[in-house]
Amino acid sequence: MEHFILETQRFLLDSFIESDKVYIIEYCNNSNVNKFLYKLPYPYTFEDAVFYLNQVSQNWKKGNILTWAIRDKKTNKFIGTAEIRKDLFQDSLGLWICSEFQNKGVGYEILSEIIKWSKNNHYTKDNIIYYSHPEGNINSGKLALKLGFKFDAIYNSSNYIKSNLFDRQGEYFNYYVYIL
Repeated sequence: MEHFILETQRFLLDSFIESDKVYIIEYCNNSNVNKFLYKLPYPYTFEDAVFYLNQVSQNWKKGNILTWAIRDKKTNKFIGTAEIRKDLFQDSLGLWICSEFQNKGVGYEILSEIIKWSKNNHYTKDNIIYYSHPEGNINSGKLALKLGFKFDAIYNSSNYIKSNLFDRQGEYFNYYVYIL
């Protein structure tokens, strides 16, 4: 799939550029960003950022995971990532934002635009989208409900079909799942 840009009132969802690596490394090593991103390596290195951006590029070509760099329109500064993924079992959204922009309506604005695009283009199976977050990430739960998602279930990562997921202490964790 060809990469395309989405735009909201305050942000651009854009392609990644070389200079984003520095910000990705900085943000992914920030505890306010990474504390709920259990699949994220920690500490996050330059090699991790290179690997991640290569995966993003490959996934766009396949069309199965569309990941955008989020940029502040005023400064063009990279502030996080957002994605929608087509999955064998459930199509879902993902998002992380640097600390400076958290709790300022960014997630709502960005994910609203991705949901609108997905529904208009019938990207997900039956136009159903899931959103999940680890237990304890209260703001993500509030965001899901504000976006119109309905609570679906609590799952334990030990039951995750693709692989066992652990938190940073090597323990299984619960995650909350919402459906739109």
